[in-house]
Amino acid sequence: MPTVIEMLSDRLRDRDPAVRLNSARQLAESVDRFGSACLPALLASLDTAVAEAPPRKTASLHHALNHAWRTAAHETPDAAALWYGAMVDMLCGYDLGDPGDSASFERLVATLLNDPKRASYAPLLRPHLTRILNLLGALAIATDGQPDVDDRAPEQSRHADALVRVAVNHAGRDEESLASIIDVLPQLVSRDTNLDHFIFLATFRHPRPPVVLARLIDTAVVRGNVSDHSAFSFGELLLREDLITFSDLCECLRPRATHWSDAQLDSFVRDSLLDFEDGGVDLIGTLRRAPTRRLIPQMLVDLGRTTPAMTDLASALADSHCVPARTTAPTESGIPFQHLNFKLAVINELMYEQDVLSPAFDVWTFAESWPEREILSPGGEAGPIPEVLRFFAELPLTTEQLQHVTTLSVERSSRIYHELDPWWGGEEDWFDIHSFEDVVHLPKLRTLHVDGMVHEDVDFSPLHRRGVDVDVDC
Repeated sequence: MPTVIEMLSDRLRDRDPAVRLNSARQLAESVDRFGSACLPALLASLDTAVAEAPPRKTASLHHALNHAWRTAAHETPDAAALWYGAMVDMLCGYDLGDPGDSASFERLVATLLNDPKRASYAPLLRPHLTRILNLLGALAIATDGQPDVDDRAPEQSRHADALVRVAVNHAGRDEESLASIIDVLPQLVSRDTNLDHFIFLATFRHPRPPVVLARLIDTAVVRGNVSDHSAFSFGELLLREDLITFSDLCECLRPRATHWSDAQLDSFVRDSLLDFEDGGVDLIGTLRRAPTRRLIPQMLVDLGRTTPAMTDLASALADSHCVPARTTAPTESGIPFQHLNFKLAVINELMYEQDVLSPAFDVWTFAESWPEREILSPGGEAGPIPEVLRFFAELPLTTEQLQHVTTLSVERSSRIYHELDPWWGGEEDWFDIHSFEDVVHLPKLRTLHVDGMVHEDVDFSPLHRRGVDVDVDC
């Protein structure tokens, strides 16, 4: 009589998808119960993974199989090692030029990818890493000595991208394995490769990001991948995100860039740097405020090419050294306010509600004229931008201007607070009012509305003494 494991193995290979799904759901419990004796069923589950299944059942099947495989890796590592070796045998044994084998490969890889827990199988992967790397190498572009020729079929590109994701997930935090996998990425770049994932891996998961990133950029340039989404990825890396040491990347990229043709260099510069302004980046302002970001554009200009894009880039670099007139507060004297947060509320009323103070301050325009540092950065220090806070603190308010204030609102939605910190969400108490003593400078104030932005111990008596109608909504 067949054993329980033998019957489960047979059901995992059954022709009926519903039977296979139910058996996959039982596999984790069987592994937990029978331990390494479940190896035949684990091997059969690989056949389950590559069998065609109705689309509506695919997600459930993937989750059930991955749950069982995770259980085996945790509970029965010896049996799991044999299962993993068999899985690698299957991946390496497919003839990906054959439509049937190609479909089976895709189904197996899709099952491995659709693990909601993204389990790490680092101890199981390590003995087979060389085989995985060789398989990735076989999927790489065959150039026949012509670096601009891409004869890899689209399905091979999909296979390579998916297998990279599987290998990275399985490597987990094994830095040595990760580095070996990421080192292969430049070989896998085709004209249609979405480089976002590759750039992320090279930047965050490799011990020497500039080395791999330089190879990725070089390969993308010579294989014609620098366009559309890939160009945006390079623009993000070079102009918007401070994720790498630019001097190191410049050093790694320079010897490669010298071999680019004029057309390749022009395409890279145009798509990744000059046209990246369409993504909301002011190229000249960015280069002006972040000198380290000038290194790679300057290195490219120093190649001495005179293509149209290089001429435009050289012009942008020259303009980045010219500092426009800085937005400064008027220098005339004004009424001295003792409490800045109250003054901010008054400025908001006069500048953004009544247009008494003009032109209205705009932090983005202000930032363009600030050469010392890039003051607009969502990843910067929390709190109001010091340079903007100083501008408002030094802004003079005259007696005549203050006569216009008859009502005053202190609300989180007031524009001035979002000029001080464009990313302020209203939770912090940076702009809370601690004193109303400066109300003496507002002789015509009749109504004050405060929406929670006051210190808990604030004294309202200066307002009451002047007959101001106070509405506090805390």
